[in-house]
Amino acid sequence: MTDKNQPKEKKEIFYPSVEELIRINKVVLGDKQALNELPESTRKNIEEMNAHLKPRPLERIPAILDALKQLWTLVPDQRLGQLLLNYIFREADHRDQTSIEMYAQEDDETLSAIKANITRRVKESEADKNLSTSLS
Repeated sequence: MTDKNQPKEKKEIFYPSVEELIRINKVVLGDKQALNELPESTRKNIEEMNAHLKPRPLERIPAILDALKQLWTLVPDQRLGQLLLNYIFREADHRDQTSIEMYAQEDDETLSAIKANITRRVKESEADKNLSTSLS
């Protein structure tokens, strides 16, 4: 976790020339030769940008939905919005940051939050059963 008080690392700003912009446009359109004509620094910048454009793996979707279903069955009186706010995005400041938190949270963090809450709810349920049994 990074310290919010630390200054962010300054990254060199990339300002391509008009000629480079034309070549970059050709690269975007699939011209591999145009990529080779670009300076090394520009090619690296393009590779960095493209790394962020790779599609996310599809197998994450059923994993998250299965875990969400399991959690929701443990708290069936919650509406979907309540479930998401109360159990998955609970670190957000619900007054004004929830939508930002929901947008920025990575899927692996969401899945971890769901699984942690399933574990917690199951333990609470077992503790409640044990308490009821001991009181009987």
